[in-house]
Amino acid sequence: GGGVQRALDVAAGSKHTVLVAEDGRAAAFGQDTRGCLGQGESGSGRRFLLPRIMHWVSRDTTKVAQCAAGQSHTVLLTADGRVLTLGDGARGRLGHGEDAPGGGFRSSSVPRRVAGLDGLRVVGVACGTRHTLCVTESGLVYVWGANEAGQLGQGDFLDRSAPARVRHEEWNGDDARADANASGDSDHERSRVFELQERLLGPLRGATARFIP
Repeated sequence: GGGVQRALDVAAGSKHTVLVAEDGRAAAFGQDTRGCLGQGESGSGRRFLLPRIMHWVSRDTTKVAQCAAGQSHTVLLTADGRVLTLGDGARGRLGHGEDAPGGGFRSSSVPRRVAGLDGLRVVGVACGTRHTLCVTESGLVYVWGANEAGQLGQGDFLDRSAPARVRHEEWNGDDARADANASGDSDHERSRVFELQERLLGPLRGATARFIP
């Protein structure tokens, strides 16, 4: 039937809004800055005053469950735990690494899968102005994008252009500062094993984001 669609999730960017409908489609409206509304090249730079469906995400193969919005980028979480990003790629906020010819970051007017999260089932996404975060089913937190104020939790002020795991000795296995100084540290190695376990075997029940020997 052609009944009224209800929204399951909504997010507010600086000049754009994103929503997820109950049928698994994503829509957006407002200012399409560098493609953040997902309307393709023809929509980039335009303003849309009513919700516009992102037809690049097929309901037949991909259902969207959650959304998040930054200043000029958008993040979609699919029902099967994958992360898609679109919009302004500056400072690595889309999570695709240096993917522009000659280095640098591409913007995208259509959703693109964040390959650095392959093998992980993501259950939540969030955005700051120019950075992105997600949490996996086991409780591991991954971040990427701008880091001028330390907002990525990596123990430094360096931007990240691909997913990097937030580490802390009390709840995520080890300390990012120790990681930077001693990659062979035993706590760091155990933490990497935990991450590999989740990628290969799926979520570890009751793990609460700590390494299980």
